[in-house]
Formats: sequence, C-alpha cells, structure tokens
Amino acid sequence: MKSSEVRAVKNRILQAAVELVAEEGFHNLSMRKIARRMNISAPTIYYYYANKDELNIAIRKRAGEILYRRMSAAYRSGRDVRERGWRMIKAYLDFGLGMPDYYAIMFDSTAPKHSDYIGTDLEEAAREELASSMRNAELMWGILREFKREGYRMPGDVERLGMVLWSELHGLVSLHNNNLFKE
Repeated sequence: MKSSEVRAVKNRILQAAVELVAEEGFHNLSMRKIARRMNISAPTIYYYYANKDELNIAIRKRAGEILYRRMSAAYRSGRDVRERGWRMIKAYLDFGLGMPDYYAIMFDSTAPKHSDYIGTDLEEAAREELASSMRNAELMWGILREFKREGYRMPGDVERLGMVLWSELHGLVSLHNNNLFKE
C-alpha cells in the first residue's frame, strides 16, 4: 500500500474508534467492534494499531492537533491582541461544540492518560500525545502574556489565569455537550 492509503485506513480506524468510544466508552472499546463497524477483519486492525491503548493515544493526539491547528489559525487571523484572544476562545468553543466526540475523549473520558502509560511500551507515544496537547496550553499562555505586555491587568500568574480561563470554557462546553443547559 502507498503511504497515503495507509494513512486513509488508519484515519478510518481512528474515526470508527472515536464513534465507538463516544457511544460505549473507552473501556468497552475492542478491536472486534471496530472491525465490525468497518466491515473488515479484526486482524487487519492489528496491522495498523497494536491495541486499544495505542488507538487511545492516537485519538487523543489527533484531537490535540486539531485543536492546535484551529487555535493557532485563529491567533494568526487576529489583527491585535484582543481580536486574537477572542478568536482563540471562539476556536476552542467551536472545537468543543463541533467535535464533541473528540472533545470528550480529550477532556472528559476516563480512558488512560499520559501518566497511566509511564513505564510501559507506550510511554514514548503517550509523551508525544501529551506534548501535542500541551502546545494548546502554551498557545493560551502566550496570548495571555501578550495581554499582560499590552498593559491589561492580569490577576495572579499567567499559567494560573490560563487554567481558570480553560476551566470556565471547559465548563461551558461540557454543560452544552451533556445537554445540561436545558435542565
């Protein structure tokens, strides 16, 4: 297979896994279920991904990369710090609301995280996934530092303020995605 064909199959596997995790949770995910959904044999999936933990890391990495592309594009499209900041917030909300399955896996899932893979064969892959996700935090902290340089008052340090801002945005997305605003 050409590398583009391999990527296409891996993308289809990831998408089927994302859908299954959204429907049934990570702990109920299996290679057989993915194969059934894709109408292929389970051994075929093992050619691309060794196990569901490798899939978990790949999904989380993809989610982090998608969010980063959106937020960095939003940052680049702003004319000044205020517009860049608002566009980044909108990009985060658009990701969370528009891709709720990826968002839930990235932030709400009980699936294993980076620290769960320390000392395993997947430690390096998990470290790469964490680095991919942390680029989003660095981008957010960067815009907050710009606000500070521009003379905007910042309560406390930028990292703490970033966590507060992220927590508020995350709360809004989670409330919306779980239909709790209606309640």
